[in-house]
Amino acid sequence: MTDKPNKAAPGDTSPSELTARLAQIRAQLAATAGPELAVTAHEIFCLVLALCRGHENPADPRFAAIVMAAAHAANGRDAIAFVPGFPPGRLTIQPEEAEAGTDASWPEGIGNLCRQLALSLTHAGNTSGGREQLAYLEAAQCARSVSDLLSGHALSG
Repeated sequence: MTDKPNKAAPGDTSPSELTARLAQIRAQLAATAGPELAVTAHEIFCLVLALCRGHENPADPRFAAIVMAAAHAANGRDAIAFVPGFPPGRLTIQPEEAEAGTDASWPEGIGNLCRQLALSLTHAGNTSGGREQLAYLEAAQCARSVSDLLSGHALSG
C-alpha cells in the first residue's frame, strides 16, 4: 500500500496556471450569450465549488468564508440548471482537477470572475422572463455572494 503524496501548500504552485485559466474563462464568459451562458455559468460554479472544497481547512482563517462560498456556488450551480434548455447531465469538476496551479491568491481571482459572472447573469435575467429569468437572477445572486466572500471582504483575518 502506498501513501498518497501530500498536497502542496498554498503558494507552492505557480500562480500563472490559474491566472491563465481564469483569463481563458473570462474571455469565454464575455463571448457567451443565450443558452451558452448557462453552460459557462454552470462550469464556473463547478470550478468554484471544487476549488473551495479542495481548500477547506479548519485551521485556515478563511475557512468560514470558503465554506460559505462553496455553499453559494452549489446553489448557483443548481439554480442555473433550471434555465430552460439547459443540457442535463453536466459533468462536475473534482477538487484535484481544480487545484492545479492554485496559489494563496486564488480566492481573489475567483471572486473577480464571479463578479463578472454576476453581471452577465443579471443582464440575462433582466432580458428574459418566466422560469429563465428566475434561474438567471438566482444564480446571479449566488455569484455575487461568492464574489463578496472570496474578494476579500470576508477573508481579512
